[in-house]
Amino acid sequence: MSKALWQKDQNYTRERATPIKFKIQIGLQRRYDPALLHTKKLLQSSLVGEIREIRCILRDQSPPPETYSSRGLIIDMGIHVADEAIFFLDEFPHEVRASVHQTEAHNSPIDEGGNTAIVAFTTPSNVLGRLDLSRTHSSGYNNETYIIGTKGTIHTGRPIPYHKVNSDHPSCFTIWRNRSPG
Repeated sequence: MSKALWQKDQNYTRERATPIKFKIQIGLQRRYDPALLHTKKLLQSSLVGEIREIRCILRDQSPPPETYSSRGLIIDMGIHVADEAIFFLDEFPHEVRASVHQTEAHNSPIDEGGNTAIVAFTTPSNVLGRLDLSRTHSSGYNNETYIIGTKGTIHTGRPIPYHKVNSDHPSCFTIWRNRSPG
């Protein structure tokens, strides 16, 4: 979704909601997951330095049912990881390339133009982004993100269902730090 269109919709929604004092939240985005909120705090602390690359992965093991209505794989699944990347980077992509593929032996009862998609983008600050989407991936449900910085990498994800270990550290979370030269 273009930034201008998104801002226009946001302003329209705010104008309509303000007089009647509604609070509006889009709750379908992953930015509200505990692991992603924790990741955002770590990024704000410069733990991994300047971000160079972000890789967001969203894979389903089984296709949706025949009765499911989809506007396409990138629109239907990609919105979640695109929002996640924008949330972490605090900027919108300015150059985007995408391709949709029909992978071998993984068929879906609905036509989305393919069952696997790859979206690549760059941002005004030269961050490289990659979104990896699949409707029928044999590895099972997988939802994870790698944020690669100049000082290390954060991997946060959901390759298995979340379960809370304790309130300070969400599960499915790893940090790699570069060794300092010496």
